[in-house]
Amino acid sequence: MCKKLKVESQNEREKLEEAKKEVYLKGFYDGVMLVGNYAGQKTAEVKKKIQADMIKSGEAAKYVEPERMVVSRSGDECVVALCDQW
Repeated sequence: MCKKLKVESQNEREKLEEAKKEVYLKGFYDGVMLVGNYAGQKTAEVKKKIQADMIKSGEAAKYVEPERMVVSRSGDECVVALCDQW
C-alpha cells in the first residue's frame, strides 16, 4: 500500500491516513476469518452474526448514539440518553 501511494516517510500523515482507510476497507470486504466458529468465511458476511453471538453470550451490549449533534426545533442543543441503560 505504501508503494502504491508512494509513501516515503512516516511524516506523510495524509498519505498514511489514506493507506489506513484503504487497508481497513479491504480487510472488511475481502478479509476472511481465520479462527473461531466462522473461520474461512468472509468478514463482511459474518459481522452481524458475530455481533448477535456476543450480545447473546453477554460479551457485548448494544450501544447506540447519535451520529451528530442533536438540536431541538427551538435551536437548543439536546443531550440524548438511553433510559435504564445501566
